[in-house]
Amino acid sequence: MLIPNYVNWLLKILIVFATPWTLTLVHPQSSIPLEATAYLENAHAHNDYQNPHPLFDALQLGFRSIEADIWLVQDSILVAHDRKDLNPERNFEEMYLKPLLKRFNENNGWIYSPNQSVILLIDIKSNGDEIYPKLKQLLEQYKPLLKSQLPQRQPAVQAILSGNRPIQLVQQDADRLVAIDGRLETLEHRDLSFHQFPLISDNWRNHFRWNGEGEFPQHEKEKLIAIVKKTHAQGCLLRFWATPENERIWGVLRDHGVDLIGTDDLDKLASFLKQSK
Repeated sequence: MLIPNYVNWLLKILIVFATPWTLTLVHPQSSIPLEATAYLENAHAHNDYQNPHPLFDALQLGFRSIEADIWLVQDSILVAHDRKDLNPERNFEEMYLKPLLKRFNENNGWIYSPNQSVILLIDIKSNGDEIYPKLKQLLEQYKPLLKSQLPQRQPAVQAILSGNRPIQLVQQDADRLVAIDGRLETLEHRDLSFHQFPLISDNWRNHFRWNGEGEFPQHEKEKLIAIVKKTHAQGCLLRFWATPENERIWGVLRDHGVDLIGTDDLDKLASFLKQSK
């Protein structure tokens, strides 16, 4: 009888001490240190909602930019890459806006440290003109998070619309809380405003053949340098999607001034960027 009693006693102790760790796994936001997170200004969490803990994994690692794909389903804005994956429980407000606002309120009006803005890249998968009024109505409830009350100060979270972008509706909206993700051809517009298009994104494979194997061809290197220079001259950030997931590509992007490097492997990119500082 002594052995079973001892085992039961030991199990009770383990359960008591294990409970906080279990809660941390279920609610990873409770484990994110507000002050200690290293800010990775080049890191972009591609299709962030597919990570084990959407939003929180990226925040834990200090990612500057986080991408969520959204659909309008009746009156709800849901998060998924494909229509077949839509689930009422994966609600954009619950997954992203509410926890960002909570962290904003708990951290003196910032997600990380002062002047370290987070980009929330909202990739619209359904009709942009249809979803924008509903999205605008939702974002109005989070205005302190998305719009600074002080001139010349970045908001804590910069919401940028990508995908099926309702460009005309956004440009006509004097009270907009979002900006637009531009394309390389956007840079040709003489009236380009970096306030409306703070980010320029394009498909790497439409412009470059190099996949990280062998040397980066000189003519492609010169092309990349020219694109970065032109983008930065307009005051915009630069991002490429569909880049191969390897450190040689990441190194070239970082070394040549590409502002956001996208990945599906958050830990690997975070480790690379921290080691290469």
